[in-house]
Amino acid sequence: MSHEDVILAAKNRVPADAKAKQLLKDGIVPGVIYDHGVTSHVSVNDFDLLKAFRAVGRSQPLEVEVDGKKHLAMIKQIERNPTRQTFQHVAFQAIRRNEKVTASVPIEIVYDEGNESSPAERAGLIVLKAIESIEIKALPRDLPETLKVNGEKLVASGDHLVLADITLPAGIEFADFEIDTELTIASAYEPSAIAAANDAAGGSEDASAEGVDAENGEDTAQDSQAGEDHPGGKKQKEPKGE
Repeated sequence: MSHEDVILAAKNRVPADAKAKQLLKDGIVPGVIYDHGVTSHVSVNDFDLLKAFRAVGRSQPLEVEVDGKKHLAMIKQIERNPTRQTFQHVAFQAIRRNEKVTASVPIEIVYDEGNESSPAERAGLIVLKAIESIEIKALPRDLPETLKVNGEKLVASGDHLVLADITLPAGIEFADFEIDTELTIASAYEPSAIAAANDAAGGSEDASAEGVDAENGEDTAQDSQAGEDHPGGKKQKEPKGE
């Protein structure tokens, strides 16, 4: 999806003129745009923000149009009500089209055509993901929605997928140039090994399954990005300011 496809309308906001509680009550989310040393206070419609967030998450740029002026930006931080999971505040980071940006991009395990799981899983093994996303640097137009890694390499117990198994598209690099490319993405295990480790930890298979669900992006009290947009971000809280 191109960033031109997602345009979020916003309005300039004078903090002293409208308290955050009243804005939220009216379905309006207060926010800020950080633009290379300049901070602008804005407000956006909560439903429009939800649609935009589902489309781009924190890994893709979008256009924030403030009273007719467009800003190419990325969602930097977002705060939700811990009970209702409604948006309370959003922070955008303005970016430039000709400058590389850093973004946390989800890692997607893919399989050969016709397969929905790895050979290891088809043989009854369990595959657990160790990391869900990785930070990369790229020009805004080159940011991928996901980084793909071939899950067909997981065949036997003990097999791993590592960062080196990802073929980065042209123009994209890992944000940390010293990162260990042998960092494990996912591993295949015997079910008995999982059960034994879980028993040693005083857990249960159900508890282990819940942990696997959380790793794979099931809805939690966090931003639920896997279901809403692009998985992988940790919950971050943005000071609501004035």
